[in-house]
Amino acid sequence: MTSINQIFHQELQKIEDLPNVNINFYLQHKERIQDVFGYIFVINLFKNRVETKKYYKNNYSTVFSLLLEASYAIVSGQCRGALLLLRSAQEANFRYSLLLERKFILEQDSNRKFKKLDFRFLSTKNCFIQDIEPTLCKEKYSLYYQTIERNLTWYKKLCSVVHSQGSSQPVLDITYLSRLSSDTIINSDEYFKLFTNTLSDIFLLNFIVMRDSLIHWDTYELRNILKIAYGKKKTESLLKFIKQNHISR
Repeated sequence: MTSINQIFHQELQKIEDLPNVNINFYLQHKERIQDVFGYIFVINLFKNRVETKKYYKNNYSTVFSLLLEASYAIVSGQCRGALLLLRSAQEANFRYSLLLERKFILEQDSNRKFKKLDFRFLSTKNCFIQDIEPTLCKEKYSLYYQTIERNLTWYKKLCSVVHSQGSSQPVLDITYLSRLSSDTIINSDEYFKLFTNTLSDIFLLNFIVMRDSLIHWDTYELRNILKIAYGKKKTESLLKFIKQNHISR
């Protein structure tokens, strides 16, 4: 039987055959681009698994499409465009996760009332915290609260970068990334770090929202999936969170 890691690497090999991919750019940043696709692969896997697909209804198609477009923009060299798409994906995912959490809360307490959401990220973040505080202990669910706060941090950083202007007008092609350090407030290392940090916390929101399903998963299988996107230490930390801090709804 083909392992999940083997399937992932088979999918990675297809990147070079995508239309309009800048091969030189891809090969130059291959490892970091593969990190990006690792998160996309894992999100897609959970989206299509029988055990967890209920968390990814039709409304999630917009989020995932934006993630795919952002990833494709990177390999085609549209670096600033990739961040714009990633920011849109993050906004949509953040709102989606909160609405899903609200649905589960109402299943347990139909009398709960929630504030109407607007389209300001900070306002949505505050609602997120307020909504889960009555049922989820901050100490036991510190990862959840931290992930919500970090999403705001990455959102602000994305806004700062995509609206920044350096010594010359930004361009949406391969030359942009090569001049990041001189033309903008961010260099190439920081660019990919911002991208993967944002993707990580997009996934972590989904991961925590799926906790009622994941608690029943085989630890070995879940570990192998998480290792596609994370190192050993982070993987074990996430497994511990799910297995030890679970509270039935």
